[in-house]
Amino acid sequence: MSERIIELAKKLKALADRGVDGEKINAAVKLEALLKKYDLTIEDVEAEIVQAELFEYKFVQKQILIQVIMMVMGMNVKIWGSTQKRNAFIVDCTKSQFIEIQAAFNFYWNAYEEDLRIFNQAFIQKNKLLPRDGGTRSIGEMSDEDKREIRKILNMMDSIDRKQHSKQLENRT
Repeated sequence: MSERIIELAKKLKALADRGVDGEKINAAVKLEALLKKYDLTIEDVEAEIVQAELFEYKFVQKQILIQVIMMVMGMNVKIWGSTQKRNAFIVDCTKSQFIEIQAAFNFYWNAYEEDLRIFNQAFIQKNKLLPRDGGTRSIGEMSDEDKREIRKILNMMDSIDRKQHSKQLENRT
């Protein structure tokens, strides 16, 4: 399939979508004939159309979203802040790139949240931020999944420096 034909179809589609009066109708008729002649579907054409897509995020998700966008689009992608929404980016991409970015972001965000949960547990354990009278379960009572999680926590604890909090209260008498 010639790239020239796809480009022509894109232009006709844009004119059929945004044109006025007769030009809009004429572009739609020509697009339909072009699609039929080359056995294309509108999805074939739309998949290659680059358009501005909005990516919304929570503040803490910003860096991971940027990394995922660059992973899919490359280093030279242009990312604009949205003028309409505070926590959103606008990226010029195809529909397939948009879908790939959303899917990859959801996957990596879920993985990040799981690792963050493990890190929180490791940090609490490393710094002994535990109740003085807290009970513990024996290893024999734990499932294999619990044991794997404990190994992850212990491994992560090895890379965390223990912090020592000093009481700042004076003893006044």
